[in-house]
Parts: sequence; structure tokens; C-alpha cells
Amino acid sequence: MKHRATAAFIALAMCLAPFAALADDGRYIDDYEYAEPGELYYQWDGVIYRMVDDHAEFESFLLPTDEEFEAEGGTVAVLHEVVDGLPMITEELSFSFDYTTTSVTLSKGIRSIDFSDCYVMEHLVFSDTVTEIADYGLAHNRIKRLILPPTVQTIGEYAFWNGGLKEVVLPEGLEMLNAGLFEDCYSLRSVTLPSTITTIGGCVFLNTALASLDIPEATTQIDPSAFVGCDDLIGFNVHPENEAYYSVDGLLYSREDNLLLRYPPARSDAYDLPEGTKAFHPLAFLRNASLRSISLPNGIEELGDFSFASCTSLERVSLPLTLLDIPAGLFENCIALQAITVPPGVRSIGHGAFYNCATLERVFLSEGLECIDANAFSFCESLRELRIPASVDKIGGEAFADCAPDFTLIVAEGSFAQQYAQENRIPYRVE
Repeated sequence: MKHRATAAFIALAMCLAPFAALADDGRYIDDYEYAEPGELYYQWDGVIYRMVDDHAEFESFLLPTDEEFEAEGGTVAVLHEVVDGLPMITEELSFSFDYTTTSVTLSKGIRSIDFSDCYVMEHLVFSDTVTEIADYGLAHNRIKRLILPPTVQTIGEYAFWNGGLKEVVLPEGLEMLNAGLFEDCYSLRSVTLPSTITTIGGCVFLNTALASLDIPEATTQIDPSAFVGCDDLIGFNVHPENEAYYSVDGLLYSREDNLLLRYPPARSDAYDLPEGTKAFHPLAFLRNASLRSISLPNGIEELGDFSFASCTSLERVSLPLTLLDIPAGLFENCIALQAITVPPGVRSIGHGAFYNCATLERVFLSEGLECIDANAFSFCESLRELRIPASVDKIGGEAFADCAPDFTLIVAEGSFAQQYAQENRIPYRVE
């Protein structure tokens, strides 16, 4: 083994002759588990380098299972172009599942980075050559504040997923916020967008603490799912010259059809949609945990599936007389909803429309209703009785499953509802 190491050292010294001496506190690794035949590796300052021709390329940080590295601390990794005589040339820097390194300084020459799952990293200093952050490239870390250099022009999907960020300043020139970019960054409260952003993708800010957002003039595409779960969001401020979107009282609208795209959950606990509103995006109120009361104006004929799903504080709803159907999952998991009046023009109640409305006690249905779909009132644990209009001729499976223990249907003599109750052994009375 000694002769092998000596021979390797001589060969290495020859190929690195143009460079300064290697760091004298480093060591060669002749038993590196990932080495291919003929490859030589060198360890210095908690970093492993692969010797290639006349230079050394970054290979990886030592894993925390390495006792020697743990004993040395291994909390800071400084990546230089030349480290005490050990040159490093690499454009794509990638490693993951590091549990020890807390701070990294990047050298010039590095263009793309992937530091996914570096769970204790708290500081990252960029060089001015970095242009790209890979998909999941900075996921799972403890970095709290980032100001990205103007050289960064591409940031991959879920790049900051489930990290510790509180504040981010994105660089001028960046055009796209890709899907899931800040998803599950639960502490993220402030994001500064550059004037060049054209696209905000799906779930970009999902489950963050974002308080407000200034949307620039250049933005032409916004996926409303970007803001689901932003319970602290007070409002949007869209640049007045933006041709695709606008904001009114902090609400985000599309100019093309004046469609309400997102209602900020922290803005108010009660809201009356303005007269003349014909529709709103199905995600406009989804998972709004603050909304307690909403009134929808006449003129609205259709609502999107799950439009108010998981609005867990919603207690009161006024539906428009012009409404034609109650779509699937409309009030699913609205656990505070206590009463609902279904307008007389409604012809069907969709699948799971009131699923798990645990405090729902009173439901008023009108003649003209024809269909109650499967699981429409499942797990409405406080619902003790429901009058079914004689006009109903279709009721789906388990439409009333797990309602109150003494749940009773009130039906007309000879009606379809009476037959359904008998076939499914649901208590009923004829009135």
C-alpha cells in the first residue's frame, strides 16, 4: 500500500508541476469507495478532489459518517479556484445529503449548483459566474436570507423547496418562477421580484408566510395555484401598466375577462363579491383559512369544483339565485359551515359537495333539484335530518354516510328518495 501511495504521489507531482505545492495538511485517498480504476483522489479541508490531468475537480464534501471529518468540525467549506496550491476546475457543482457543512463560499468558474438536502447549511456566498440553480438545488437547508447575483438567470423547479428562507431578492434578468419554487418554505415572508419576471408558475408560493407581492409590468402568465396556502397574504400590488393583470383593494384579477384569480386570505374575514361579477377562478378562495362569510351576487351561474374547499373558518354563505349547479367538492372540509340554502334553480349537487362539513346542521333544498351525487353530505356529523324534494330522481352512493347517529330523511310518499332510504336502510319519515 505504501509503494502504491508513493507511486501515486510521484505521478501526481509530475502532472501538477505547473502549480504550487499541494496543501501540506491534506492527504491522498487510495481507497475511495467511488473511485474507478486509475483514478486518484485528494482530501483537503473537508473536501474531496478528483485529480484529472493537470488539475483537480471538486468531487464532494465528506459525508458526516466520516469520523475524521466530524472530529475536525467540517462546518465551513470554502471552494477556491486554487486552494493552497490545489487547483479546482468545475462548472457544475453538485452534492446532496450533507449533514455537517454550515457555510459555503463558491469560487469563480462554477456556473451551476445543486446543494439539495444540505440540512444544516446556513450561509451561501455566490460567485459572479453562477448562472443556474438546478431543480431542488437549494432544497432543505437553513439559509434565511438570499440576495441572488444578477448572473443567475435560471432557477429550476422546487429549487428552494422546504427550506428555511425568510427573505429573497431575485435578480434582474430572471424571467420565470418555475413550479414549486418556494413551496413549503413556511417562514418565507418577503420576496422581491425583478422587473423582468414574465411567468409565475404553479405552487410557487404554496404554504409560505408571504405577506404581500408586487407584480411587475412584464408578468403575463400567473398560475393561481401559486398562492394556495398563503394564509398571511394581505394583498397584491400589480404594476399599473401591466396588460394582463390588475389589482383592486389587494385582490388579483385577470384583465382578459375581469376574472378574480385570488382573494388574499389575510385581507378580511368577510367579503361580498361586487355586483356584476359573473365568475371567479376555482382557486380564488381555496384553502382560505380566514374567510368567515361570503356573499355571491346574482348573475353567477357556475362555480368551479372545490372553489371553497378547506375554507375552515367559513360559517355563512349566500349563494346567487342564478346558480344552476352545486359542483363537486364546493364546500368540502368547510368544518365551520352551519347552514346552507340551496337556490331553487339548482338542478344537481355534485360529488362530495358538502363532504366533512362537520358542524353543518341545517340544509334547505328546493323543488326542482334532480340529482344528489355520491358522498354529497358524507361525514356531516351534525346533520340530523334532511328534507329531499320530490323532484329528486337520482341519489349517489353513500350520499349521507356518517351523518349524525339519528340522521333521518324527510321524503314524499312514493318518491325516489323514499325508495333510496328503504334500499339503503336509512331512517326516514313521510311528510
